[in-house]
Amino acid sequence: MVPRMPTMATSIAMSIVSCLAMTAGLILDGMRKTRHELSRMVYLQHHCVGAL
Repeated sequence: MVPRMPTMATSIAMSIVSCLAMTAGLILDGMRKTRHELSRMVYLQHHCVGAL
């Protein structure tokens, strides 16, 4: 038995979790930007905004 096997397994598991967290963060950031842009477009469609 390798004495550092639990450490290696833990580091691999943490690496996988960090990659998943980063991917989820990128997806959520893209969704946030899309929603912000859509709300901006809806705001600009109001007639009173175009008159300014």
